[in-house]
Amino acid sequence: RPEAKIIFGEPIRISEIPEEKLRAAVGLYSLDQRRNMSKEEIASARQTLTILQEEADKMMLSIASKLPPEKRGKWGQPPTQQP
Repeated sequence: RPEAKIIFGEPIRISEIPEEKLRAAVGLYSLDQRRNMSKEEIASARQTLTILQEEADKMMLSIASKLPPEKRGKWGQPPTQQP
């Protein structure tokens, strides 16, 4: 599969999350996997999901800032006002 790199605007720095934490976070969506997790593992996985959402929001806000205001949708609002 060919690699592609698209660059527009300033680079976005995102958190590096270890693979095992990502797997645990995805495991929250599986009832069988979640049942086998301790309360501490569930709490850690939820924290990872929060970080992932924050990083996704950061990327979307950056992309939206490159668009005309009428094309930004909910991403045209400051982060504290997003639904």
